[in-house]
Amino acid sequence: MVQLNLSNNNLEPYSGKVIGKALPFNTHLAFFDLSNNRLGNEGIDAILKPIARQKFAVMQGIASSKLKMKMRKLRFNNNGHDMEIFKLVKAIMIASNDIFIEIDNK
Repeated sequence: MVQLNLSNNNLEPYSGKVIGKALPFNTHLAFFDLSNNRLGNEGIDAILKPIARQKFAVMQGIASSKLKMKMRKLRFNNNGHDMEIFKLVKAIMIASNDIFIEIDNK
């Protein structure tokens, strides 16, 4: 599976934790839409942290680039998050020029 749309599914923070645990094992998913849910900062953070860890590990030569996620675009619009989550989004996008994270300020 290369593309997954889970928008408008009333996903809550716990769903983000489950998704975050599964993402590192998926090396094919490139486009993931999680817009219009209720993930909040906690759920979005749980999804982004494994991506950030893997990106930084590959950059530092700690992890093989063959095992890395192929994630290219993530959408988190309208998820009940606040401005605090933008710090993590910014860090990932600065560190990695091969991923785009779409997130609004709502």
